[in-house]
Amino acid sequence: MVVGFTKETIGTALNLVKAVVPARPTNPLYAYIYLEGTGDDLVVRAASAEVDAEVRIPAPGLEFSPLLVPPAFIRAVEAASGPKVHLAAEEGRIVVSSGTWEAAVNTAESEGFPTWPDKEGGTKATIGVKELLRALGAVRYAASKDAWRSVFRGIVLEFVEGGLRAVASDGYRMAIYDTGIAVPLAGQILLPVSGADEAVRLLKEARGEATLTLHGSFITLTANTGEFEASLVVRLLEGEYPDYRRVIPTEFPTTVVLHAEELAAAVRRVSALSSPKDHRVDIIFDGESRLATLFTEGDYGRSADAVRAGVDGLTLRQAYDYRYLLDAIEPVEGEVVLHISGPATPTLIEPADGGGYKAVVVPLRV
Repeated sequence: MVVGFTKETIGTALNLVKAVVPARPTNPLYAYIYLEGTGDDLVVRAASAEVDAEVRIPAPGLEFSPLLVPPAFIRAVEAASGPKVHLAAEEGRIVVSSGTWEAAVNTAESEGFPTWPDKEGGTKATIGVKELLRALGAVRYAASKDAWRSVFRGIVLEFVEGGLRAVASDGYRMAIYDTGIAVPLAGQILLPVSGADEAVRLLKEARGEATLTLHGSFITLTANTGEFEASLVVRLLEGEYPDYRRVIPTEFPTTVVLHAEELAAAVRRVSALSSPKDHRVDIIFDGESRLATLFTEGDYGRSADAVRAGVDGLTLRQAYDYRYLLDAIEPVEGEVVLHISGPATPTLIEPADGGGYKAVVVPLRV
């Protein structure tokens, strides 16, 4: 039977799945995509060592046994010239057509492809799509990019009394986001960065609420886009995350209030001549002039700028890796507050109007 889909719907669904397919699969089957026609839905899956993805697109009447196709199947769908794409399963191939155009993609047996977990098992909780997306997006930048840094390659989701909290750190900076939304789960889980990235990709397309299910060594995340259902299986990182609360400073000789966009723009301008060795930008926070004066000097010359600043406390000179400072203030809209504990101890950064976001940045030695 031939079943039609709008190109936009099937394209969005396949984009979520193809992002999981690894460039260099550790398992040869991970290079393929799983297809199944259940009679009600077209089921599409992809798998990797850390994340599996599944979409279920309504397709009444489309029925065929599970099979595997190469990523060329997705390229064939993308190549369709018309607004609708039609699929039909034949012996040994899937036929993709649109208008006068047609492509027949060879298929393989699905035996050995990872099985999907039972959605009825585990401990479930629901959370608003926007809140979960905001939490993951606010802290993602602080996770380590170094493969050897073990648990720092992950994002913590912590289920605390005040609500769901997301935490990420690479040892030099940290980001925290409190949703303020109570979730009926306890403890914490550690998502690999790849899993968090795919979760963000899914949530950007979703609406309403997402269902988070804990299964011990992995979680499932399910949400609906209004056109189809999408799910992820994310295998959790092992190991104990350090007590991040211990590095959050609590005493501040100087507190500075600045406009986040003004500060970010000045940092970008001044950093153009910073040293590529440490990406250093120095800042003098002066209560008398009510200015934050930024300057840097590198192999190619020097640069300076100043922005308005409300300084409460001691005049201080700080130095930061400008990349870390920019990352920390990017999630902030409006005014940002820098709580400075000292030139060699962490700086706490948060929005002036509150909210759940906080960042901690370790300064460079002055």
